[in-house]
Formats: sequence, C-alpha cells, structure tokens
Amino acid sequence: MLEEQAARRLDAIGRLGFINPFGDERRALEALILGDGAVASSAWSRPLEWSLEDPVLRAIQRDAEAHMKIAQTRLARGEHASERERALIRGVALYVLYYRYEQAFYFEIIAEEASLKIDFYDAFCDDFTELLEHVGPPSWGRRFSEPPAPPPPSVPAFGNRCSRTTRFAISIICRVGCTKSAR
Repeated sequence: MLEEQAARRLDAIGRLGFINPFGDERRALEALILGDGAVASSAWSRPLEWSLEDPVLRAIQRDAEAHMKIAQTRLARGEHASERERALIRGVALYVLYYRYEQAFYFEIIAEEASLKIDFYDAFCDDFTELLEHVGPPSWGRRFSEPPAPPPPSVPAFGNRCSRTTRFAISIICRVGCTKSAR
C-alpha cells in the first residue's frame, strides 16, 4: 500500500514522538521528513511560553495530517495494509493526535484551578477513534481497553502524572480512546 519513500517518511514522523527532542536524531528525522533545507541548525527546543510557532513543527504537522488523510482514504476503500504499514500509520496517527491536542493538554495542566471536566475530551475521543479506526491502537495501549474501563478523565488525574513528553501523552491517548470505545 505504501511506497518505500512514503514508508520512510511515516516511520520518521512516528519516531519523533519517542526520541529526545533536544538531540541530533530529531534534526535527522526532520530532515528526512521535510528536506535538509527546512531544518534549523540548532537542536530543537521549545520556549518556556509554549509557543507553537515553530515553522518546522507546523510543516511536519501538515505533512503528518496529509499522510493520515491519504492512508485513511486508502484503508476505507479496502486497500490492504501489511502489519508493518499499519504500525507506520499508527505512529503517524499518534503524532497527529498529540499535536492536535498538545496546547489544550498544556493549558489543562497549568490551569490555576483543577477542573472536573476536560472540555476537549469528546473531540479527543472522536479523533482517536477516527485516526485509529482502520489500524487499531498500538499493542502496548490495548491493555487499557480491558474491563473495567477507567473512569472519565479529570484534570487532577492527568496532573498527578503530568509530563510534557510524548510518551505521557500517548499513554493518555490510549486510555481516553479505549475508554470511549468501551462506552
């Protein structure tokens, strides 16, 4: 289903969420995705004010969204994807989902007062279900769907395990997505 060049780019996008964002590997993956000319000369970092204005990040987000749309269309038409291709698509889906909600997660985490309801929860669940509809959650996230289903999320529950790492966000993604599918 995927040509080799597309598979390499999907692999690079999916791997971005699991590497040190301050190291050289990130720049190498960004160059693979966007080309050498698009990558900053210094290691990636995010300003303290949590700015999402980094043009490289925005370009990768657009690229990831475009690849997801193509993959979802092909899978919906019934095209067969190997397990390797499904894993690559799954990695991009998690990257897309993380960046769609990164800013909302951050603002919930730094909120002065804890909220008992996460306003973007339903949209998050819908996106999780849509993005992983044809490929399923990662194997390490499937255990979250086993009964009993976790209770609805609350900011204090998120905040107690809060981290800005993608690994943390992906663990939440799996819990939230599986919670909604279990309803």
